Amino acid sequence: MSKSIIIDFTCPICNNSEKMILFTSVTAPKSQNLKEKLLNNELNMFNCTTCKSSCKIEVPILYHDINKQFAIWYSMNKSFVPAPPLNRHYLFNAKVVNDLQILKMEILLLENQILTIENKPKDEL
Repeated sequence: MSKSIIIDFTCPICNNSEKMILFTSVTAPKSQNLKEKLLNNELNMFNCTTCKSSCKIEVPILYHDINKQFAIWYSMNKSFVPAPPLNRHYLFNAKVVNDLQILKMEILLLENQILTIENKPKDEL
């Protein structure tokens, strides 16, 4: 299940304060619309209703595919990603990336089975 939080965000242009939903987890294939927003750089975008400006809000995001059994954390700062427990379940062995383009590339490679968890080097598991 995809997860979100609601925050009060102040527009950096006009100082208008609004509530917005930030997604911290995207579950495929259940949340196809969120996956598309992530791939199109539209997820966690603040769109000010006052001045019509927009900006990307950077938060750690766990992307996971329950059918294909893979998970990837995206975070600009790896210290914000929780430490994995000692469990071999795919969610607990998620790769961590700090670049949005790499996240999108990994998602597409794993979904299309061009890259699989099994053929990753063991130090990445």
